[in-house]
Amino acid sequence: MKITAHRVNVGGVGERDLQRGFPAEFEYVAIPVAGIPTAVRWSFLPFVCTLPFEDTELAFTTGSMAKLCGLFFFAIYFLYYSPFSTKRSFPRPSSAMWWFLGYIVVLVLNGLFLSEEFVGDFFTRCFTQVQLAVLLWIASDLLKDEKMARSVLLAFSIASGLLAVGNLLQLPGFYQEQAGRVTAFEYNQNLVAVNMAFAAVISIGLCLYTSYRIFPSKILLFVLTLCLLVVMVRTGSRGGVAGFVIGSSIYLLPYWRSKRTWIAIVLVILSVAAVLYITAGDSAVLERWRQTYYEGDLAGRDEIYAIVGDMILEKPVLGWSVPGNYELGRREGGRFFSTARDAHNTFLALLLEVGIVGATPFFVGLWLCGLSAWRARLGNLGLLPLALMFTLVACMMSGNFVPMKQLWLMLAFTLATAPTMPRELGKQFPALLRIRPS
Repeated sequence: MKITAHRVNVGGVGERDLQRGFPAEFEYVAIPVAGIPTAVRWSFLPFVCTLPFEDTELAFTTGSMAKLCGLFFFAIYFLYYSPFSTKRSFPRPSSAMWWFLGYIVVLVLNGLFLSEEFVGDFFTRCFTQVQLAVLLWIASDLLKDEKMARSVLLAFSIASGLLAVGNLLQLPGFYQEQAGRVTAFEYNQNLVAVNMAFAAVISIGLCLYTSYRIFPSKILLFVLTLCLLVVMVRTGSRGGVAGFVIGSSIYLLPYWRSKRTWIAIVLVILSVAAVLYITAGDSAVLERWRQTYYEGDLAGRDEIYAIVGDMILEKPVLGWSVPGNYELGRREGGRFFSTARDAHNTFLALLLEVGIVGATPFFVGLWLCGLSAWRARLGNLGLLPLALMFTLVACMMSGNFVPMKQLWLMLAFTLATAPTMPRELGKQFPALLRIRPS
């Protein structure tokens, strides 16, 4: 059991009011918080480190590193947190969690009457989504521990940075080139770019809102950010670059009189300038952007979106379920005629799969995560949760990331970092809440 202190503003007096001479009414409230078991902590961090290498298959067994580490983490967690434990129990699901469960219920019910040829894909899809929902549930509770949240973010950034450094050094497996676009371990270039965008936004946030005892740590973190940006640009993914630019721009928004804001302005300007410089120096990447700007070339996404729009209008209520991706490939034709085709947009993919009835709960849950990230801007991690939320939404416009573990981990982070209201604390710990004028 450990004690955390929360500063409560009783009279609504802010820092600007204190400078004007208004009386301050602040009190520190001690809240007992159960510590995270060491085994749970050290099983969660390796799982996070494997996310950038999610699709890497192990030679000695079937399955990826992320899958095996995830199963090990779940086993350790349920060993310490269960109804049979006298010290710890399962956390209470958040409001957003209930809405996401509504989406899963519609997903399951919508596939009960599928033809036999799609049953295997349906069960795989449902099992994966249930696992991701459990990840959101337990991670949103674990990340309420600020030390744990910082460690998880740093672990993800370092793991992505190691992938980026290996790519820049052209190590075997870490570096591959396809039509002028780099990737690693035969991953989709857009997935690599999104991981790099997340890690870069996190690294900038940690530089701004973390006080490291050793100053060179921030220098190394910034150098790591530059490596992430180089690989992100060289993948040729326009969605990943746009997500990073939009997300990192959030650091420029508030507190113009704060010294930290000017540091944020410098970091963001340097990062965006680095992206532009690297883009201008890579002919293949620059050509993709030129085609997008002058010719409206979206790598076939405009055709896919048109087909998906027609399919959504055909079945707007409950969607197409698993057969929808196969029907999309058939309608697009060509080499995708007999294969499943992705919608390349999270929002369109949801409407295609579960229709308005299933997509609405997901959108509400996503909105609640955004509100939580907005409230978290006043916490110790500042604008980092909000910047990640904007990065996530921007990347979702060019890819379907619902089956990705990274999406649910970032959503769990936004839910965990929202501050607890004093009134709620007072209901839970009435004997410990003592507010009086200073």
